[in-house]
Amino acid sequence: MLVNEFDELMETQPFRPFTLVSADGRSTPVKSPEFAWRVPNSMRTVVVATDEPDVIRWIDLQHVTQVLVGRARNGTARRKKS
Repeated sequence: MLVNEFDELMETQPFRPFTLVSADGRSTPVKSPEFAWRVPNSMRTVVVATDEPDVIRWIDLQHVTQVLVGRARNGTARRKKS
């Protein structure tokens, strides 16, 4: 995933929740813009706060293989990029 693609997802109005899926299969949901941010002076790293108490994930965008955006009518997330 490219940094500008992440930025576009974060700036979409109205915001649509999305999930980052990494190469190791780990899924990290971004529920609102307050839950994720880019690391200053980094062109690849983002930080995402999770629902788990005191847990944040540092994610290298080059390892993101898929982005799932929003929810389809059947309750499953729709694929944005792969």
